[in-house]
Amino acid sequence: MVTGKIAGKNLQGSGEGSCRHAEDASIHDVSAALWLVEYSGQGGLKQLSLTLWRPKDGSPDQLSLSVDIPSGSHRIHTGGKDGNSGEGSVTILPSGPGGRLEIKGKEASGKPIQVTIECPVFGDVEAAGG
Repeated sequence: MVTGKIAGKNLQGSGEGSCRHAEDASIHDVSAALWLVEYSGQGGLKQLSLTLWRPKDGSPDQLSLSVDIPSGSHRIHTGGKDGNSGEGSVTILPSGPGGRLEIKGKEASGKPIQVTIECPVFGDVEAAGG
């Protein structure tokens, strides 16, 4: 299930989705933990995509969040080599084989985004190229 607020408007969705996690991955030759969430549904939340890299060297998270609702699309992208588009942070609350991801941030335009993703189970992430 996904709940949240975008620009003060509540959103909720329950549809098809996947939550994946790899404790040992790497991005640009930096060891990092990786979380991937993909969701699509109907109603107040059409689509959501989250990629979170949490480098093990203590450098800032790299967050890419895309949320599509009936009134439009909302994006946050931080920590990439192409610069930031908005700002955000993610709190991860493990629970058994899954957990909850709480994202708080702002789009580049300043609109606030707050999203909570409930993942009953985190599946494995396949390595790129195999």
